[in-house]
Amino acid sequence: MTTGSEEHHLEIGVGTSTLRSLGRRAPIAAVVRLLETADRAGVRYIDTADTYGAGSAERAIAGAVRRSSALRDSASPFRVITKIGYRTPDLPGPLRLLNQPVKKVVQRGAQQAFDASSLMVAWAGSRRRLAQLDVHACCLHNPSREVLESGDALRVLGRLHARGAFHHVGISVDDISTVDLVSRLDGVGLVELPAEAWTTVAPEVRSRFLNRGTEVVVNRVTALDRDPVVALRALAAGPQPPTVAVVGTRDPDHLVADAEAVRS
Repeated sequence: MTTGSEEHHLEIGVGTSTLRSLGRRAPIAAVVRLLETADRAGVRYIDTADTYGAGSAERAIAGAVRRSSALRDSASPFRVITKIGYRTPDLPGPLRLLNQPVKKVVQRGAQQAFDASSLMVAWAGSRRRLAQLDVHACCLHNPSREVLESGDALRVLGRLHARGAFHHVGISVDDISTVDLVSRLDGVGLVELPAEAWTTVAPEVRSRFLNRGTEVVVNRVTALDRDPVVALRALAAGPQPPTVAVVGTRDPDHLVADAEAVRS
């Protein structure tokens, strides 16, 4: 982890939110190429969630590593970040093709479930789909202020963390109004938020994260500039750069360009 007093350099992460989405399902060979390129380019973080592709993104990541000797034998294994909290079906075997349309039906009602039982089931599903991969962080996926203030969901992840299930308890938020609250919570080793939120919150909030050694992961970097290279360079050159910027490209060449942008 990085403290606020240490100089650190922005890293790139591979985003998988659309990797296996309905109608845009990347074949496993393309996932292998993307992750092998990430490995060669020194990109160590992969960002995913149980709801991405209704579990298919997690399976694709594990499947790509299983199929690639280069990835299996890498000296620097990926740091996988996953997220739980949205109600996501996980049908068995050939019925998995129905997971994504079923997810749309399931989430028409209560989209999220942060009770202990639901979180334990969700984590067990992610752990199974990610197979042999080491999980760097498991995050609550966009919890409300009420969920954060109650602390119950965080305690569930804390107990899993204490058992060695993953390296860091994390929180992923979209709502900028909760960022200050998240920065004050104990036991949180990683936070994920939109890049625009990171650049607009008060400097003392950013410092609080960095001084506590919290890894800060930002997504949606193109909200800062339509050209991701320009956006990444701006983040890297800022006075308080985050730890990781997630990019959602499927193009290996674009991923290399993004990685080079933060090192130039």
